[in-house]
Amino acid sequence: MQSNAPRLLLAGTGSGCGKTTVTSALLRAFQRRGVPLAAFKCGPDYIDPMFHTAALGVPSRNLDLFFAEAAAVRGQLARHTPPDGLGVIEGVMGFYDGVLDGSGATDRASAAHLARATDTPAVLIVRPGGSRFPWPRCCGAFGTLRPTPCAACC
Repeated sequence: MQSNAPRLLLAGTGSGCGKTTVTSALLRAFQRRGVPLAAFKCGPDYIDPMFHTAALGVPSRNLDLFFAEAAAVRGQLARHTPPDGLGVIEGVMGFYDGVLDGSGATDRASAAHLARATDTPAVLIVRPGGSRFPWPRCCGAFGTLRPTPCAACC
């Protein structure tokens, strides 16, 4: 099952870059404008969905490609996103941070994997302070690592 409802994945360059703050603020802003919403979190996290729920007053759901097949995750996204609304997904850790396997780090179960599996555009949230690389270079590098529907970098 594939959702045709508009959706957006908010990803970050790493943990602590402001994904939950930006996600909660956008959820509240869209809600105040009367947009029907559904909130989701990439992975098994239970803390960040509590912030989503506090912002919206409705449950936030987990989309986890480690524990569920892609078809099941797409089905959950389609079932819970209002057809006339917007699904907002918060990524996990860094955009490409996935599970480890025998060969090292992969992007399996990462925000990038979820964006590809659900054909969801992603916005990369960057916290540029404390980095020796200029953020435009950082954004460009994230867009070239793997083909992913990345919409913008903020």
